[in-house]
Amino acid sequence: MVWPSLKNLDLGPVDKLSNEHLKALDDLQFSFVMSGNSGLSVESLNLGRTQQITAEGLAHLAWLCNLQRLTLMECGNLTAIKVAHLTSLTQLQYLSLRGCVKIKNKWFSSLNTLSGLRHLDLSCCKQIIDKGLAPLAGGLSRLRHLNLSWCDRLTNVGLKRLRTLSLLEHLSLRGVRQIADVGVRHLGELSELQCLRVESCWGITDTGLNHLTQLLGLRYLGMAGCEGVSTEGIARLRKRLPKAVIVY
Repeated sequence: MVWPSLKNLDLGPVDKLSNEHLKALDDLQFSFVMSGNSGLSVESLNLGRTQQITAEGLAHLAWLCNLQRLTLMECGNLTAIKVAHLTSLTQLQYLSLRGCVKIKNKWFSSLNTLSGLRHLDLSCCKQIIDKGLAPLAGGLSRLRHLNLSWCDRLTNVGLKRLRTLSLLEHLSLRGVRQIADVGVRHLGELSELQCLRVESCWGITDTGLNHLTQLLGLRYLGMAGCEGVSTEGIARLRKRLPKAVIVY
């Protein structure tokens, strides 16, 4: 039987895909198990840009106990993420909620149950605020990649809460225009950081660059559109971080 051996399932973007279709997959899994088969072993699921999926539909993903990668990018009607829908996804390493603009800040705390996450994309999640980052930073200690680009309600306070992500290697804060030098100081404590993107963060100045000199493992720094930074400041930083490619 072919279906139980399926590893990658790409259902996006499908305009008419709804919660009922996810329920049908749930029912299919049940029928496999009841007939003596091992059931579906999907490891990667893409539901990106499916506009009819809601929080209730995610409940039907609980059977995906082998799921490692889940893409919910730009699911326009997804307004909540409930803990009960996520607790069974213990193998999940990659989660994209990019552009899910309707998810309220309070629901981001549910993600801290996914302790195995390595890659989290929350870019363009317009509802997330500093308070929403606290439980994430506390529960996702294995995180390597974090994308918070264009989450424009975040401030320096939020960056302070990221300090506990000691294994973080890639961090994107493009377009987070409320952060300034005092926030960059906290980024200097992320000693494993290899890639940092702060393009169009207008509040960063040469003073903030001084904090980045601690990031000796940095290999890429994106600073295009950082209007508060001078060419002289960039030149000094390049001398301190000779192994880093700095795009300004």
